[in-house]
Amino acid sequence: MKVHLFVKQGTSPSPVLRRLLEQADCVRYVTGREEVASVAEGTTLFAQDGLGDLVEKCPGTQFAKCCNYYVIKNIVNCPMRCSYCYLHTFSQDDFITVNCDINRIYRALTTMSKTRSLRVGTGEYSDSMALEAYTGYTRLLTDFAAHHPHILFEFKTKYTRAAPYANPGAAIIYGVTLEPQDTIDREEQGTASLAERIDFLCRAAEKNNQVALHFDPIVDLPGALRAGRKTMDDISRRISQEAVAYISLGGFRYSKGFAAVLLARYPGSRLLNGEFVRCRDHKYRYPREKRVHLFRQWVAMIRTVYPKAPVYLCMENAWVWQRVFHDMPSFSSHLFT
Repeated sequence: MKVHLFVKQGTSPSPVLRRLLEQADCVRYVTGREEVASVAEGTTLFAQDGLGDLVEKCPGTQFAKCCNYYVIKNIVNCPMRCSYCYLHTFSQDDFITVNCDINRIYRALTTMSKTRSLRVGTGEYSDSMALEAYTGYTRLLTDFAAHHPHILFEFKTKYTRAAPYANPGAAIIYGVTLEPQDTIDREEQGTASLAERIDFLCRAAEKNNQVALHFDPIVDLPGALRAGRKTMDDISRRISQEAVAYISLGGFRYSKGFAAVLLARYPGSRLLNGEFVRCRDHKYRYPREKRVHLFRQWVAMIRTVYPKAPVYLCMENAWVWQRVFHDMPSFSSHLFT
């Protein structure tokens, strides 16, 4: 892809900015983001130091059981076009912002990890690997992780052309979203195939990293559970249970205003098929009895191949948790403490 880079004047020198300048096809300096003009062909990046905190607790959602996940806000927006992505309503920009001040990220992580173990990742505001060739962020954070054993890093991706890095003796996880291939074709444009994602996980495990499996969003469509079972069978034949850090389950949910955006941009989407109710956090979900039924099925299926792997629910309340698991699990010092 052709990359058009706009750099905010005064952005501090850093390894990230240096790599962007080396890799971009064309560069222009601007005084602010309002001067950034998205180009029809290619990808437009806006480089700046970054405003506010670049490491923050995952905003999650009100009333949900928290998984103690912290997010690095190094890149905001994504070159992929997943129909269900919350960024459709979170960001109005048609370009991708790269916050280049990695030294500020290092300082924040060092300070936060002095008093507690930290689970942190870069896959919340963008894909962890899609722009790796242009920013080198995952490589830099991998090197940092080697000297900070109390920080657990997760790099979550649907992009497999950038290879996972060899683990330097750190707590590093590579995670992928796992959807049926027909859902990937319809709802996750510009992403790797299911087979490519499984291969990516295998390569990550071979390089002594742990892996995370994210079945999120689970869409209540015919054959979804059967497809999930086949995916788990394929993975379990190639990756040992010991290499699996955790598995997450999340039902499809969306915020006010999202449905209109989805219908306008993705008229062929099947995400809105079915019944949805407005929950206490103002997000729309399947009715809670339906969610409990779905999650129980998925947990039972997962247990047939990985009986001891940690499984958790993403953005679900205690009522659902207790009816799915019959308790409120505490898996590790990083998760649900």
